[in-house]
Amino acid sequence: MKVRDLLKSKGLEVIAVDSSVTVSMAVNKMVERNIGAVLVMEEGNPVVWDCLQNVTP
Repeated sequence: MKVRDLLKSKGLEVIAVDSSVTVSMAVNKMVERNIGAVLVMEEGNPVVWDCLQNVTP
């Protein structure tokens, strides 16, 4: 499968959250939308952050 094939099936909408929201809120948004990631924004700029590396079970 190629990225373009995935985009055709999933769509082009990007879901973003502000960096001030809690991890729980971001995860809830992912569950609500049935997606595996959200774009984290801070002051209008994307933030690179891997939540799986920073969350303790």
